[in-house]
Amino acid sequence: MSKTFTLIEMMVVIAIIAVLSVIIGSQAFNAVRKANDGRVETDFRSIKTAAMAYNVDTGNWPANANTLGFVHNDGQPSWQGPYLERWPAGNPWSGNYTWVNDSSGTFTASGINERYITTNSVPGPSAVRIDRDLDDSNAATGMVRYNNGTGVLSLSVSYDVN
Repeated sequence: MSKTFTLIEMMVVIAIIAVLSVIIGSQAFNAVRKANDGRVETDFRSIKTAAMAYNVDTGNWPANANTLGFVHNDGQPSWQGPYLERWPAGNPWSGNYTWVNDSSGTFTASGINERYITTNSVPGPSAVRIDRDLDDSNAATGMVRYNNGTGVLSLSVSYDVN
């Protein structure tokens, strides 16, 4: 009697391998997604902490788009940084981080000074998870905001009381 595999046995083995590949592949994809979301959350927290330390030391907030003040003295006499080793190179989706200090009304009424961090090219599902982890799970309220049309995710640091 021959000791070879039948066609049905081969199909069963291939089906088992395919099912295992799908399960393992989806778990790996979920792990990468969680790592990317966690990286953005960590970057947001680090920049926010650095901005607050800069404010405590100097009595001012870094100027709009001023990433230099986080890493090198930008001319503030009581600067005691660096507050970050380096400005984050970018997010996992090839977007950039930006420090904003203006009165655009992103988190408050227009005309009120506010400080926040933005990052762009953020996929919607990741923005939802980041908002859930850092805030209130509502992209239109709270300290995390997301613009689905532009892919910009923003985290509030501070705003002036009117």
